[in-house]
Amino acid sequence: MHHRINRGGTTLAATPVNVHRIKEPVMPGMPAWLKSQLEGRARTAAALGSAADQMNVCLSIAADLNAEGQDHTAAPVWQAAVVESHRLQDEAAALGIDSHDVGEEAARRR
Repeated sequence: MHHRINRGGTTLAATPVNVHRIKEPVMPGMPAWLKSQLEGRARTAAALGSAADQMNVCLSIAADLNAEGQDHTAAPVWQAAVVESHRLQDEAAALGIDSHDVGEEAARRR
């Protein structure tokens, strides 16, 4: 509906303006509960992968040293790798990952 306004001999056509604009629906970000679950799963997967990879590093070092005729248990490099492996397995265990699961993942990755 148009309104005619007469201003000093000039006629203007005015269209009513809706001051209450309709807001477009805002798509919220990911719900917090879903984000938390996905982040938790990502942390768990990363912990499992890191522990499994480090377990394989230990096995590889041991195999290389044994192939050279050395006792791997006395080698400082193997001992350091085992310390790191245990640390990563402890982190995984804190997230509910069993050491057997780490071993199975390590075998799958070999």
